[in-house]
Amino acid sequence: MGAWGVGLYQDDYASDLKNTISLVCKLPMEGTRLLAVLWKMQCDTGLDGDDECTFWLVVADQFERRGIACSEAIAKALAVIDDGHDIRRMEGLEQKHIEKRQHMLLELADRLRAPRPERPKPAAKNPAEFVVEVGDIYAYPTMEGKAVNAWSSSWEEAGFQPDGWGALVVLQKGRAFDWIPWVAVAALTVPHERYPSLEDALKARLLTFDLQTEGAAKVVPKRNHFKRMKMELLGQVKLNTKKAERQVSAWSDVSVVDSGWALSTTAYSGNIGDFSILSVGPCLADLMEEPANKALQRTSR
Repeated sequence: MGAWGVGLYQDDYASDLKNTISLVCKLPMEGTRLLAVLWKMQCDTGLDGDDECTFWLVVADQFERRGIACSEAIAKALAVIDDGHDIRRMEGLEQKHIEKRQHMLLELADRLRAPRPERPKPAAKNPAEFVVEVGDIYAYPTMEGKAVNAWSSSWEEAGFQPDGWGALVVLQKGRAFDWIPWVAVAALTVPHERYPSLEDALKARLLTFDLQTEGAAKVVPKRNHFKRMKMELLGQVKLNTKKAERQVSAWSDVSVVDSGWALSTTAYSGNIGDFSILSVGPCLADLMEEPANKALQRTSR
């Protein structure tokens, strides 16, 4: 299960699903439609029997806590609890751990049978901002060839002590469900020993992270991640849309939202060392709509 305890969220899948629900609940939809979106996302990325059990427990728990009404989620979760499926998969654990899990499930069942009142969702006038734009080129500090983990609350918590620099370019942007923003970014093979210039970036080649599919990874941009990484704009260039998009991962919007990768996931520098999950692509200047010398005349905003 990828579990490290018997709590509902002491499980890799449950923890990831909780983050996905947090994103999806920003969509301007009622509970039944939100559930349909979540179910499709999980089915598209693969869902086995144990994960399905966890899915219903987590969705019902999160919806109840958020005051989102959804009778189907409640019914499915209660069925999982009542038929003992979740407890049966705990076989092999010490009895005290099984009893702790059972107690958690019974508390959840009590809440689901008498859920808190539905909480009207705030009517968001506009979807979240992209934070970055296509053609933006950023520099950022790195340690051993990698940017700080943007999910860490601070550099101290991450044990991050910068020893170099990296740069990345934004190649594409879009919205999942016409609401949740994503951007495709590729690191650049700029000299890591010094702060890179715009000219360094234009001469550099794309350094893409291939764990999604081959090509520049799609990530969910967050302003607090952007600030935590201390990204600094070097400049903005006009890219040839077709050329740039040919360098982008084929991951679907659904997969992007489900993974929730941060900008830091693909923020490498040229001294990363292990290139086993990276590919070196074309020179950035070759993807531009206009000659590189014109881009060098632009000023950082």
